[in-house]
Amino acid sequence: MNKLVKFKPYLVLIIYTAVVFQSCKREKSVVKNSIITENPQQESFYNWIENKIELPDSLPTNFDFSKRYTEKEITALHLDTTKIGLNEYYLMSDQQFLSEKKDSISFLIYFKHTYGDQLEKILRVKRPDSIFDITLAMSGGDGQDTYTISTEFVNDSIFKKTFKHEQTEKDNTHLMAYGIDSIITTYKYNMGFDLKEIKKDSFHIYKELPIFHKNLIGKSFKVRSLPFEINGLNCQWEYIVRYSESINSKSEKILVDLLGQKLVEFTTKRVLLDLDLDQFYFVYNPIDLSSLDYNKNIFRNKARKAMYSYTNDSTDINLDGHYDFKFFTESAGGGANESYITYLFNPELKVFELSEIFSGTNLTYDSNKNRISTWGKSGVDDYFYSYTNLKPNRKDIDFVETAHRYGDTIFYEKIVDSVVVLKKKIIMDNSDGWESWLERI
Repeated sequence: MNKLVKFKPYLVLIIYTAVVFQSCKREKSVVKNSIITENPQQESFYNWIENKIELPDSLPTNFDFSKRYTEKEITALHLDTTKIGLNEYYLMSDQQFLSEKKDSISFLIYFKHTYGDQLEKILRVKRPDSIFDITLAMSGGDGQDTYTISTEFVNDSIFKKTFKHEQTEKDNTHLMAYGIDSIITTYKYNMGFDLKEIKKDSFHIYKELPIFHKNLIGKSFKVRSLPFEINGLNCQWEYIVRYSESINSKSEKILVDLLGQKLVEFTTKRVLLDLDLDQFYFVYNPIDLSSLDYNKNIFRNKARKAMYSYTNDSTDINLDGHYDFKFFTESAGGGANESYITYLFNPELKVFELSEIFSGTNLTYDSNKNRISTWGKSGVDDYFYSYTNLKPNRKDIDFVETAHRYGDTIFYEKIVDSVVVLKKKIIMDNSDGWESWLERI
């Protein structure tokens, strides 16, 4: 009992210390919670962003070119239709930028197509004080000279944009070289999505390969012609070709398959003419790669086993004061029938457009009669003729006359708006004079 009394003060001290410690611990917790309540951390939209990474590969590949915009785009984007370029297209997206709506700020996503093949995915930010756009992804070029933009919301305050430009820098018979320039820009963003640049890094990669390098076997690349001027435009031809080992195994020349051909402005690379190779009756492959370096396009005529160059066959075909292009597409009927497709120059858009009515077999244009004539031989004393009579604007069709001449018999038809309005059967002693029956003589 005396021992217990002797140690009692120490026991009281221990109990008192424990109580004070627990009291201090609770007080510290209360103070800490009080600090959090009085100075909360800044809110962030980061967790609500649905697609934090945007890549050019995810852009739609089936962009609808039937309409440049609709009332939906005009209203949502406040488009001024008087200021929209001829090559601009707009399409609203149903994708949501944030998984939850916010009262202080709103967003919408849309696509914009420009410059023939440049497609952008754009975020429009709407705040009470301003409206502005942020490009989320972009892709342009033709596969050989390309430029892209990709972006990433890294965290609740960092946004990165990567611009990449890949360009073919050398194209000749023996060497291919390409360069890749990349610019990575880092921004700091806030709750209002203001972007403040804090860092920029740039990189350049240059690589040269022989034209027949093993890495190029079975792959396509670009070949450019020498620049030239037509209708006041400084331009050049661009050919997309493919090198294969099989067609070069026994050839002293470097042979390639032609996959595509475009006429572009020399500086801006704007497409002026996109040749439709499906219009050609026979395949022009393989061709000598060196022939493409000097503004030439070599086609092989299977029937004659000869080579023709028609890329520079430019003349004022419709006599409107501007040069046009025609391309040889077919030879048949024992060499009597030679067919062409024609691209007429549009002086307003400054491009060359495929003209169906100025394309055909053995075609000629009579400016006095404002009439396009074509003919073809089907057999011995068997010929087909067509006369397309144009309206004064030299673009629209007034009426068409056709004739099938077999021996000394002519079967004639007049067609207006695709309807046959007149038929004749003419038998002549001298069939060479039958054209006097045409309306425009």
